[in-house]
Amino acid sequence: MANTKSAVFLVDTCMDFPASTSGYSSGEVRERTCSLKDVRKIYASRIAAVDDEAHKRIVFLEAKLNSIEQKTAGWNNKEAQWRKMEAELRSEVKKLKKKIANMESTTKGEQIKYNVASQEHYIPGHKIYQEYHGHAPSCSFRHQGQMLVNGGRIFDIDGGRQIVLVARRLSGVGGAFVLTQMSLHSNEIDDILLPPTSRAIKDLHISPHNNGLAVFGSLGKKLSVISLESHNTVLSYDLPAAPWSCSWDRNSSHHIYAGLQNGMVLVFDMRQTIRPFASLTGLRSNPVHTIHHLSPDSTPTSDVRSLLSASSIGLCQWNITGSEGRPSLVSETENPGVCISSSYCPRSDHVVATYRPRVGSSDDTIPTQPSLTQTGVNSIGVDGFHVCLKRRGVDSHYQKLSSTRASVDTIRLPRTAIIDFGEERKQLFASCDESARELILQDPSSFIVSQRFPLASHHPLQDVKYAHVNGSGILGLLTDDRLQLLRNESP
Repeated sequence: MANTKSAVFLVDTCMDFPASTSGYSSGEVRERTCSLKDVRKIYASRIAAVDDEAHKRIVFLEAKLNSIEQKTAGWNNKEAQWRKMEAELRSEVKKLKKKIANMESTTKGEQIKYNVASQEHYIPGHKIYQEYHGHAPSCSFRHQGQMLVNGGRIFDIDGGRQIVLVARRLSGVGGAFVLTQMSLHSNEIDDILLPPTSRAIKDLHISPHNNGLAVFGSLGKKLSVISLESHNTVLSYDLPAAPWSCSWDRNSSHHIYAGLQNGMVLVFDMRQTIRPFASLTGLRSNPVHTIHHLSPDSTPTSDVRSLLSASSIGLCQWNITGSEGRPSLVSETENPGVCISSSYCPRSDHVVATYRPRVGSSDDTIPTQPSLTQTGVNSIGVDGFHVCLKRRGVDSHYQKLSSTRASVDTIRLPRTAIIDFGEERKQLFASCDESARELILQDPSSFIVSQRFPLASHHPLQDVKYAHVNGSGILGLLTDDRLQLLRNESP
């Protein structure tokens, strides 16, 4: 093989040496110089190693990023639209609030006219006799204070023991009920635990016979009597249906009454601990939401017990002889609307029934929808009315005295009360004006307004009760979160 020359370039130095089949000879290497132009630089091609999984991941992330950017742009556009809509709605709400304020101002003026004027009849087909007594009875209720509660539903006052018994619904799923005994002159509070089968308490009354007992009816189909001293259950009756109302006999400490969900009325003698003394069937199967034991002064004979019950159809009187009795509908209270409450004063035999319009009523004078001018946008009130009757004579004739419009709850059954100031004094009817969220005190015979008190809570009024405590009258207003107390110190 012919010898060839090989050259190795180190920067600017050139060394050449002959190549042979036997290798290079160091002795033959000669150093030469050369210029930069004689140097040829050789660059290798870039070598890239491709990772398929990483490449797929990069493509996926790029696509995801692009999608997020598109969504972000879309949300930014929607946010701008929402901000514009919010500004427009705020402007509209501001206009509506101003309009409502003007309407409420007008409504209050009209309501004053209703209250100071003699109440003209408005129930179709009924002419109401006005028994006008001049002015509403003088009274001077003022705020006494309040007691915080949790889940208040119904209560009663024991003036002799100066305690309040409150049925409360505990917070949480299931909402078990508990009775809470609260002192009016100290901070003493005691909870009375009830069996789980009791369920919701619908009505509660402390005995008027000063025997330290209270009766309550619950949706667990139980009518129970408890001791306020020991907090033990004295009696518990199993009922055929849930009781919606209960009451004590005003003459006998042994007798109690219950109005049931199926329209029945049961009479109990507590000396018989197993079953009711009498079971009476109602005119209809509507729940009996209120029951009163009537004053014995106007009953036909001494052996007749008279009850007044209220259900959606109106008021019914029951004349019970022994274990027999049958109700009769008080004709003056039928068909004007749905009866949702009643209150009774034993001494004067005044009765006030509260109604709301029937759903779908065609009568324009009894609207079925809340009136904006009467109730406002955020109210739950609807135009209803109160009717006052007076029970007269041994034949229990009911004379209609007066009626007035009222803003009542659209769903709940409200509680009302007739306050009796005793001999030589008149009565006051206590109810809640749902549109104004006020307690109103009115002369039941004319419905002239005596006083108004704003509710201290934003929750609906659950119950109202009055009792004499230490020579003065205490009026209690129960809401979900507090018991508001008003004291009457008029001579």
